[in-house]
Amino acid sequence: MKPPPPPTERDEARIFTDWMDQRGILFWKIPNEQILLSTLPKIRRFKVLSHMKAEGFTTGAHDYIIFSGPRGVRLRGLPGITIELKRIDGTATADQLAWVAILEGLGWQSDIAHGADHAIQILEECFR
Repeated sequence: MKPPPPPTERDEARIFTDWMDQRGILFWKIPNEQILLSTLPKIRRFKVLSHMKAEGFTTGAHDYIIFSGPRGVRLRGLPGITIELKRIDGTATADQLAWVAILEGLGWQSDIAHGADHAIQILEECFR
């Protein structure tokens, strides 16, 4: 019998978001262009994406920006943390990896997390 597929990125995001909400972590979720555009007809997708880019949309931007730990706890002197959340078996794009380097160069912690458990582990280490 074949093992079940891993949870979707959306399932992982719900788990991670619930975990942060329960702890009072201050964060933003950045809209993902695939989710925003996947329901549109192809010709409309191109137009919407061109408008988004003109308004500042950047490919490779990470899914989450975290500003503070539980109930306002500071982030070990970091200005913030970004997390790109992937499925357990997902891979980061070149643009997402480039953002890791850019943000780390500015003093941020920036990570690619493979699943909600990995993202939670990253944040728990930052809050110690």
